[in-house]
Amino acid sequence: MLECPIVYFENNLVFDNQRGCWAGFQLDGFVYENRSNDRKTSYLYELAAMLSDLTGDAQILIVPSALDIKAHTDYLKKSLSSKDPIYDTSIQLADDTLAYLQEKSEKADSGVNEYDTYLFAKLDKAADGEQRLKDALDYLFRDPVNAINTFMATSEKEILESRVRQMTRLSQEFYDIQNTRIPMHPIPTGNLQFLYKRAMLRGKEKEIQLNRMRSVVRQGKNKTTVWTDWVPYAQKIPTLNGEDQIVRPYRGDIVNLFRGEINPRDRMLEVTNSEGTKVYETFLTFSHIPEQLAWPNNEWIYNIQNMGLQAEICIYISPVAHRDALEKLDGKRTEINSQMGNVEEAGARMPEDLYGAVQETDELEKYLKSSRAPLLKTCVSVCLFGDSPEEAEWKAKQLMAEYKDMHYVMERPLTDQTKLFLQHLPGAGQYVKDFNMLLPPITLAGGVFGTTNALGDTVGPYVGTVGDLQHPVFLSLGLACLLNKSAAMTLFGDLGYGKSFAANLLILLNVLYGGYSLIFDPKGERSHWVEQLDFLEGMVTLVTLTPDQENMGALDPFIVYRNDFEAAKALALNVVTELYGLRPKDDEYIVLMEALEAMGKVKDTEKPCMLGLCHQLEKVSPTDEMYESAKKLARRLRTTRSAGMSMLLFGTGEEKGIQLDNRLNILQIQNLKLPDPNTPKEDFATDEILSTVLMMVLGNFAKQFALTQRDVFSLILFDESWALGKTTEGKKLYDFLSRMGRSLYTGCIFNGHSVLDIPSEGIKNTITYRACFHTSNKDEADRMLEYLGLEITPDNEALIMGLGNGQCLFRDVYGRIGVLSFDAVFQNFKDLFTTTPKARQETEEDSFVEEASAV
Repeated sequence: MLECPIVYFENNLVFDNQRGCWAGFQLDGFVYENRSNDRKTSYLYELAAMLSDLTGDAQILIVPSALDIKAHTDYLKKSLSSKDPIYDTSIQLADDTLAYLQEKSEKADSGVNEYDTYLFAKLDKAADGEQRLKDALDYLFRDPVNAINTFMATSEKEILESRVRQMTRLSQEFYDIQNTRIPMHPIPTGNLQFLYKRAMLRGKEKEIQLNRMRSVVRQGKNKTTVWTDWVPYAQKIPTLNGEDQIVRPYRGDIVNLFRGEINPRDRMLEVTNSEGTKVYETFLTFSHIPEQLAWPNNEWIYNIQNMGLQAEICIYISPVAHRDALEKLDGKRTEINSQMGNVEEAGARMPEDLYGAVQETDELEKYLKSSRAPLLKTCVSVCLFGDSPEEAEWKAKQLMAEYKDMHYVMERPLTDQTKLFLQHLPGAGQYVKDFNMLLPPITLAGGVFGTTNALGDTVGPYVGTVGDLQHPVFLSLGLACLLNKSAAMTLFGDLGYGKSFAANLLILLNVLYGGYSLIFDPKGERSHWVEQLDFLEGMVTLVTLTPDQENMGALDPFIVYRNDFEAAKALALNVVTELYGLRPKDDEYIVLMEALEAMGKVKDTEKPCMLGLCHQLEKVSPTDEMYESAKKLARRLRTTRSAGMSMLLFGTGEEKGIQLDNRLNILQIQNLKLPDPNTPKEDFATDEILSTVLMMVLGNFAKQFALTQRDVFSLILFDESWALGKTTEGKKLYDFLSRMGRSLYTGCIFNGHSVLDIPSEGIKNTITYRACFHTSNKDEADRMLEYLGLEITPDNEALIMGLGNGQCLFRDVYGRIGVLSFDAVFQNFKDLFTTTPKARQETEEDSFVEEASAV
C-alpha cells in the first residue's frame, strides 16, 4: 500500500506527505500555429528563460480537456427566457444541435477540445532535510507536545498557519516573476479538486461531480445560499504559546477524492472508481531525446497533443545549478574516458556511441559555459487511457512507434505503473527516478508546452469547427461586452467564399437564442426569409424601399430622427453636402447651415422635413448677398427630389417612418447602384453618389436600433459595409457602432471585401472579432495577416489564399487565432442562406416546412 501523497490543499497551495509545499498555476496559453519561425523562436527563449529561473523542483502537467457538450447545452438552455414566444423552438434547436454534435464526436472518436497546461513549483528553497529540520525546531518551540506526536508519526500531518502564510507569499513572488515571461494565473481550488478526481476517471471527465461548499448568508430577513469551492476540512488549533495556529487536516477528505481500486495488469492499470466506472491507464516515459533536433517543426511535446490520443503529459524538473552542472559533466567525461581506455586496452573496436557521448558532452559544456544556464534533471512521462485494455494498448503502440521513427527512446515500465500514477498527481512529487535525463533548458523548451488551439468561447451557440480534428467552436459576440470589449466583427474576403453565409448564421442564432437582430440588405438577398422562417412567424419585419410614391420621404433625415432635431439637422447637412460635394468654404454650404438653423426656430409650428428645408432656402431675401446661392441650392434640391430613388430623402413631415423593433428586422432598398469598392470617391457617377448617401442614411437606423434599451444582446449586420467609409457620416456611424456597442450591449457585423474598408486605424483597433476569408490578392492577404496579428510569411499567405468555402482565419475575443469552418448544421438553414438565385429558386420549390420542423 502506498501512502496518499497529498496531505492538504487550499487556494493554489498543495502540501505533500514529505512536508513539501507546491504552488499551482495554470498557463494562459499562447497560439503557436501559423506563427513565423522568428515568433516561434521568441516563444522558445521565453520558455527557456522560465525554466532557467526555477530555483526548486517543478512539475508541468499537460492535461486534455474534453468540453462537456451536454453541460454546455444545458447552460445555453437555462439562459433562455421561458416567456420568449420562440422558447420551445430555441429549446428544440439546442437539443437537435446537441444530438448532431454528439454523433459527430462519436464518429471522430475524440472528445478533446483543448489541452490545459499547469505548472506546480515547489516553494521550499532550502534542501529537504534542512527544511524539515527547521520546521521541526520551529514547531517544537511553539507546541512541543503536538510537534513530537507529528514528527514521530503518531498523529496526522500538521501544518503551522504561519507556514501557510509564508508559502502564500513565496507563491506570489514566484508568480510576479514568471508571469512576465509566460502569462499564467493561480489555479483555483475547484480546478485542483478536478485534477485529483480525474485521476480515477481519465477520459470520463464528464462523470466527475465536484464537491462544493454551501453557506447561508443572512441580510435582515432575507437568506441567500452561496456556493463556493470546496477545500478539505482542517481543524485549526491555537499553539500552546498562543502565537500561531496548527492546521490539522482531516486526511479522509483527501483520500476520498481517490476512492476506488487500482489493479496492475500487464504494463497498465485497471482503475475503478467508487461508482464502478472502469478505465485502463498505461504510463510511458522518455529515456532518451536526440541531442541534435531540427527546430522548429520538431516540437516533441507539442506534437503529442496533435496526435488525437488524448494523452496526459507530466514533466518533473529538478534544477542543477550551473556550477554543479559543470561538475557533473566533468564526472561524465571521466566516466567516458575510462570506458574508452578499457576498450583500447582490450584492443577492441571503439563503439560509435562512445564517440557520440564525447561529442554530446563537449557541445553541452560549450552551451553551459556560454549561456551560464543550469541543467535540468528531467523526467517526462505520458499517460494514455481507454475504456478497454485493447484501446489503451493500441494508443501506447501508436505513440511508441511514432517516436521510435524520430529516434526518441520511450519505455513502458512493467513495475512502476502505480508509482507513475501517483507521480501524475499535482504536487505529489517524483516517485520514479530511473528515467531522469539531464537536459539544457533550451532542449526542454524546444518540446514546446503551454500552447492553446482553442477558439471561440464557452457560453455561445455552436457555429462551426476548428483544426484538423474538427473541435467544436461556440461563439457569443455578446460576451465581448461583458468583458468590457467591443462586440464588433468584420468579415473580409473575395465574393463567393461564405462571408454572407457566416454573417447570416450569427444573426439568426442570435435571434433564436433570445436576442434582437437588424440586417441592412442593400442587394435584396433576404426577401425570402419571411416566408421560409415560419417558426418566426410574426417576428420578422421586412422593409423594402422602392422609388414609389408610398415610400416618398421614408429616409428623410427629419423623419429618421423625428424626436431628435439636432441629430436630424446633422444628418440633413451630411446628406446635402455628400449629394453635391459641398465644402465648408462654399457659399451654398454657408447658406445651407443658416437655413437649418432657421428651421430650428420654427420647428414647433412647422413639421421639419427636407421639403421644408427647400422652403427655408427660398425665403432668403433678394437683398441678401447669399440670395443667388440659396436660390440655386433650393432649385437643386427640388430637382433631385423628383429623380428616382432621391424621392426617399424628401418628405413632407407627415410620413409615418420606418419601425424596426421586431426580433428580426431586414431593411432593403431596391435599385441601389453602389460603385465598385475600388473606385475612388471622386470618380463616382451621380447614381453611385446617391446610393452611398442612401446607405449612409440607412446606417442611422442602426444607431437608433442600438440605442434602444434592451436586456438582451442586439446584433446588427451591415452588408456591403465598405460603402459606410465613403461618406463622412458613414465613418462616424462606423466609429459609433464599433466603439459604443459595448456599453449599449449591441454588436455589429461589417461584411465587406478588404481590410482597406475600415475607415481609420482608430476604428480598426476597436474591432474585437476578425474573420478573414479567402482572397486571391497577395497584397490583401498580407493586409489580412497584419490585421489578424500574424506574421507575413509565405506559409501564412498560402494558408489564407488557400481557404475553402465557409472557412476563415478567425481571431476571437481572447486574441486566439485559428481556421474556423462555419457549420449551419441544418439543411433548411443552409438553403435559407443560399445567395445564388438559381440555387435559391430550386430550394424554394422543395417543401421547406417539413425541413423547418427539425429546428
